[in-house]
Amino acid sequence: MTYLNKPGANLFQLAIQLRDVPGALGDLTILLGKSGINILGGIVCPPKSDTPGDTPFRMLEVFVESSDRELSTSSIERLIESCPYTYEVKVRRSRDGLIVDSMSFPLRLDQGQRAILIRKDVISASMREVRQVFSTGGDVMLYKQGYAAGKSDAEELIRIFGEESILEKLEELVNLYSSLGWGRARITSVDFEALSAKIKVDQSFECMSQSSTKPYSQFLRGHLAGLTSGVLSIEMKCEEIACAAVGNPACEFLLQIS
Repeated sequence: MTYLNKPGANLFQLAIQLRDVPGALGDLTILLGKSGINILGGIVCPPKSDTPGDTPFRMLEVFVESSDRELSTSSIERLIESCPYTYEVKVRRSRDGLIVDSMSFPLRLDQGQRAILIRKDVISASMREVRQVFSTGGDVMLYKQGYAAGKSDAEELIRIFGEESILEKLEELVNLYSSLGWGRARITSVDFEALSAKIKVDQSFECMSQSSTKPYSQFLRGHLAGLTSGVLSIEMKCEEIACAAVGNPACEFLLQIS
């Protein structure tokens, strides 16, 4: 949630370092509820251990609304500090019912990597412009960008999970595409001896609402090729054998040794 606009409402953004123990979040929400404060949306970040004494905590970042139009920033800070699990709290109040998230920067993924958010229609328009300006050269550019991104992601996955265990986790790791909003990906077949696989992607961000006479997933095709090349330490090629942009129900890719 990037912002809330509710004219006349008393809104707040809360950034709370909450000790990572069972029941902490429940106690805090009960405390807020009893005070007429409703949680409207937000996130709970993974545990961290950089507090004094190496005590793990979670960062809770939420937008809330108070039924008390006169409730102040200092009052809500004192309320949250009264929770025994609170380590630190920061509070911002809305202006005329509008509040924009200014506390979550920089955005980070689970392993601490910095991330950015871009609307799907914005990135789609950018890719479409590349194709229109550079024609087939634009397709090559998008493929190369995807391939480089896939190679980089492979390095990160190897760092996190270890090279030997990645293949055992493939069926779960492919869900990273949906967790990042790229599309619902699933492995439909795999042959480890021949090093080939088929992957289907429903609702691909690259092909949704697009119309084409030829396969359209240049970036995603490149990403799959770069990712598998990096994970397997061998050059892989990726062919899009079905594409939603040309009328197929979903995009489907065939990965093979190059």
